[in-house]
Order: sequence, then structure tokens, then C-alpha cells
Amino acid sequence: MASALSQALADSSALDAGSWTDILGAAIAILLGASGIVAWIFSKRARARSSLRRLGVEVSDASLARCVVDDDPKAVRLLLRAGVRADVRVNGRTPLQAAVESGDRRMVDLLVRHAPHDAIAQELVRGHATAPTAEPGPGFTVLDSVQEVLDHIQQVIATDVSPAERTEVRNLGLDLEVVQTFLLYRLIFQKNLQNLDYRGMLIDGEAERIRPIVDGGSSIHTGTAAAVVEKVGNQIAENANFLERNNISIEIRSYDLPPVLHGFLVDNRHLYIGFTEFSHGKLHGGEFSYLYLDRKKTDPMTAHLFRVYRSWFDYHWQQGKSLCSS
Repeated sequence: MASALSQALADSSALDAGSWTDILGAAIAILLGASGIVAWIFSKRARARSSLRRLGVEVSDASLARCVVDDDPKAVRLLLRAGVRADVRVNGRTPLQAAVESGDRRMVDLLVRHAPHDAIAQELVRGHATAPTAEPGPGFTVLDSVQEVLDHIQQVIATDVSPAERTEVRNLGLDLEVVQTFLLYRLIFQKNLQNLDYRGMLIDGEAERIRPIVDGGSSIHTGTAAAVVEKVGNQIAENANFLERNNISIEIRSYDLPPVLHGFLVDNRHLYIGFTEFSHGKLHGGEFSYLYLDRKKTDPMTAHLFRVYRSWFDYHWQQGKSLCSS
């Protein structure tokens, strides 16, 4: 793992000064003194950011990590010039770690020029360290937001599911505020989508154990849940022929117990699971990270988490009250 980094450090070409434009700009800035140096630095960053905007690349730590994984050296170079750091962790690892693990010498070269010395040293130590022996754990990925979860689900349905087979989505939700837009406009009303069975659950805002812990001060809102049911119900009624022709079924039910977990299960193979927490007596959820697990992993903990989610969903579904269905 560390060989790519070691070679990059030993290779003097990895430590070049940059383009001749930057060298000339730096020389002029030095002649102008401290104010010129500051202006040159900001000018260099501004030019890089402008180029990134033209390429449609956002300036962020997550964007740098994605461009490293996607092997896009032009975007990586511009992001580094724009001031994005190579040693900031995204989803548990830094862009420098990702480049070293991939063995991509060119990408490591780019990042070494911009990483602090202590980050490079940590990578060298990490690469030569002996991994501790441990029982294999669940193979999960952390997704930072519900939007990342929905993007991932859309990709799974587009690439990993046969259009001829019926896709099952089991969504143990909260108030379904974000989900309803995704369900209707990014999934169901795509012209090429067929054979989908969506079952969704949301809170019963009138339930005795839920009413006091949601709304004011909570990220979960009864008014939102009611509006979602109304909107989905209207869309079902207005598009009945389309849904029948494309073999798409939708049903939403409510549950009346405070939720500990929530998420999505796609075809009993792809699991996205999140958790709620209390703050000042109010329930919060949907604003935290999610775990993604693939059923291809066969370790006991992964299997247990799939059973936990499916059993809780099935329990709530059997006990729940139907609010709208196609």
C-alpha cells in the first residue's frame, strides 16, 4: 500500500513547482511584497474555482474524494489549487489514503504535493503496519445523508435490478418528506420504470406515544406526514392507468410506536438503515448518517441487521393502518 507513496516522495518530478504561469506569478508577487503574495494566492485559487465551475465540479472535500476515486486528475489538480485539502477524511478516509490504496501513482503524486508532512507520515506508517487479526465484521458503508441514500437506491434500481423482475422496496420511514418526491418523480414517473412494489410506513401523528415527541423541536412533523399521504393519494388516483400498465403498486400505512430505526430495504438484498435519537424530549431522525449493507456479505452481523429491519417492518406493516394505495 505504501509503495506508491514512497515512490512519489522519492521521485523529484513529484515535487515540481507548478505551471510556468504560476512560477511567473509567484515571482511578481514576491517583488510586490506581502500584499502581492496574498493577492497571488487568492488569484490562483479564484482561477481554479472558475475552471471547476466551467467543468461542473463543486469545490468541496467530498468532491475531491470523488474525483480521486473517479481517476480525474484534471479536476483533482484544480481542486487542490482551489484550496481543498488532501488530508480531510470523507466517509472514513482521506483522498490521499484512497489514492494510495488504489495504487494510482499519478494521483498519489498530485496529492503528495499538497498534503501536510504529518499526513504523509501517517500514510507511510499505516501502509507498513500489520493489520490486527479480528473476526470479519459486517461489510457496511456509511452514507452521510438521506439524499445520498436515495441516489444510491436509484443507481441500484437502474443498474443492479432486472427490469423484467419485480422490485420490492420496503421503506420504514418517519414523515416521508424527502422520500415522496424521490418516489414519485425520480422513480415511478420515469418512463422506463416497471414492476415496482413500494410499501412505505410513516408515523401516526395522532398516536398517544408519538404525538408528544414530534413537531416543535423535532425533525419529524405530523403536518408533513399528512401532506405526503394526501399528495401520494392524489397522484395514485390521477395516474391509475399508468401504474397498472407499468405494474407499479404503492401503499402507505402508519405506525403508532416511537421509531428506533428507519430506512429502506430493496429486494431483501440492499439495506439502508438509520437510527433516531432524543434531544430535549423530542425525537430526531433522517438528519443523520445511514449504514448501507449488501446481502452478498455473509457474516452473522450483516444477516442479523437484515433480520432486524425486515422483522420490524413486517410487524409495523401488519399492525398499521392503510392510508393510501394503488
